[in-house]
Amino acid sequence: MESTRNLASVLWGLWVLVFAGVAHGAPANVSVAESSNQNGVIEVAVLLDQADAARRPVLAEVFVEFDAKHLIFMTAEAGEQAAAARKSVFAHEVSKGVIRFTIAGTNLRPMANGKIAMLRFSGRTAGPARVALDPKRTKFAPKRAREGLRYGGPITIQVSK
Repeated sequence: MESTRNLASVLWGLWVLVFAGVAHGAPANVSVAESSNQNGVIEVAVLLDQADAARRPVLAEVFVEFDAKHLIFMTAEAGEQAAAARKSVFAHEVSKGVIRFTIAGTNLRPMANGKIAMLRFSGRTAGPARVALDPKRTKFAPKRAREGLRYGGPITIQVSK
């Protein structure tokens, strides 16, 4: 009886490691990455990586949180893939440390994988600054474009002043 319980525990542990580990280790579909950090301007790219072309977004409303103690939001512009799909980016800081930007166009052409937006910051004070997507408020359309999306974790940028 004890050996059956031990075997069941071992099998359960293996199942969790294999299947939960695969799900946890899956790549993000939407992420942020530091693109450039020079001459007082810090560029952060918003990246799309959706293998299923039928689920690529036509438009997006994205919220990004940043460390306002170290960074000042300057501008946002369409990344290469949004521009290629003839989309524009409209952005503003909705509250201290929170940017909301919308990617939209007058067409229904989906955005391909790659940079969909570029955010520019300047440094306020030296130190590590966190930048992260807010998956709870971020929306992609059409509905199939947001089903099963995974978001990358925050990044840390070293600000020198």
